[in-house]
Amino acid sequence: MNPAIVPLVEGQAEVISTPLLLRRLLHGQERFDLDVPRPIRFRRNKITKEGELARTLAIGARDRPNVVGAIVILDADKDCPVKLANDLSRQAASATHLPVEVVVATCEFEAWLLAGVNSLRASGRVAADARPPEDPERIRDAKGALRQCMPPGKTYHEVGDQPTFVEEVDLAEVRNRCRSFRRLDSALANLLRAIDS
Repeated sequence: MNPAIVPLVEGQAEVISTPLLLRRLLHGQERFDLDVPRPIRFRRNKITKEGELARTLAIGARDRPNVVGAIVILDADKDCPVKLANDLSRQAASATHLPVEVVVATCEFEAWLLAGVNSLRASGRVAADARPPEDPERIRDAKGALRQCMPPGKTYHEVGDQPTFVEEVDLAEVRNRCRSFRRLDSALANLLRAIDS
């Protein structure tokens, strides 16, 4: 059994999408020695309460004996992403001996998909004239903006479309347009350093 990095996510779609995304990032670094199991899902209104992240991490470690690190990924929504990440990182540091990284998507996970919408046109998953917004992370309703990019007669469904988009999107495009996605890269690098040391 390979060592594993367990994701903690808030949305039903992210339960499917996040392992796909993390595996793509790990494989891009030629790291095939780490598993990414099914994420632990949390409620956004609870995870920010003192002690809740510690409880959730404890469950993850107990149920998955091969876990060597964790990564928390959530949407900023209307919160300040830096403050939210710092608060949760502080809680994580006092909750477990495992290395834990916190990544807050600004404002939603879908902003990352919007950033790479050019790469989704070829498959016909989005409209042929769909274009990424100038600053995808400033969009307050990234899900709604992604719906506007869909071909005529189709709509964006998180659970059905998000995983497929994650598998097909050009990560270099997303990286270039989204600071919070670059934070995901650095968080993963931090985890790998901690795991390897």
